[in-house]
Amino acid sequence: MESIKKLVIITFSVFITAIGIYYLWIPLNLAPGGSTGLTVILKAFFPYIPVSAVIGAINIILLILGFILVGREFGGYTIYSSVLLSAFIRLFELIYPVTVPLVDNIFLNLIYGSIFVGAGVGLAFNQNASTGGTDILAKILNKYYHISLSKAVLMTDLLITLVVTIILGLEIGMYSIMGIGISSFVIEKMISGFNSRIEMLIISDHVEEMNTYINKEIGRGTTICNAEGGFSYAPRRVIYTVLSTSEYVKAKNYIKELDPGAFVIINQVNEVLGEGFTYEKFI
Repeated sequence: MESIKKLVIITFSVFITAIGIYYLWIPLNLAPGGSTGLTVILKAFFPYIPVSAVIGAINIILLILGFILVGREFGGYTIYSSVLLSAFIRLFELIYPVTVPLVDNIFLNLIYGSIFVGAGVGLAFNQNASTGGTDILAKILNKYYHISLSKAVLMTDLLITLVVTIILGLEIGMYSIMGIGISSFVIEKMISGFNSRIEMLIISDHVEEMNTYINKEIGRGTTICNAEGGFSYAPRRVIYTVLSTSEYVKAKNYIKELDPGAFVIINQVNEVLGEGFTYEKFI
């Protein structure tokens, strides 16, 4: 069941990535890095080769690297998503081909294309996969050099965009750099948004009731610490826990109702490793 859920999410991520690439970036030669940038570079020299064929060839080379250097699971899912990306773009070429931009405004194409691609790449990374292309290089940098995925994508994309700027001119290059910034921002938010958790530190006279509620009703673990008031030197008990966003809302409402005078410290953390949380670090 978990594998089916993964495949569904990966399929959707590839679909929205393909829309951003084919309908929004390619018609204007926008190339915010990735396999799209490599495709634009090759299309400048070989204009009659289908976009799907160029992306497919690039992905085959990079997939071999990903399979060897990152691992079977990542390689397997990335093979699936890469083949699917070429298939979706080929389907678009047959069903609704584009020779001119959908809208004349280059900023709209750039912004929406970057959002679509960034969201698709971020979703794929969260499933320990990628949409292919230079995302594979980003994953390799992440694994071996501990560079965050969003920064690794940014680095590889900037290098490709530099080549695009040399070939197609400064204006396209400048637009493409803007696209890189937008898509990298979306990728980071997609990854941290899925993995972020809420950290709560609770000081109250109703520790037992709150602890029972978090353990039994919410189903999360807690740590209770003995402390001492810095002004009164009175003994206090402190609850520490980490919750999802929806669980945090429940806990906050319960605490507010039970003890309006409770002292609560709340922080957002990017990721939690351990029982009940993820062990795969993506960011």
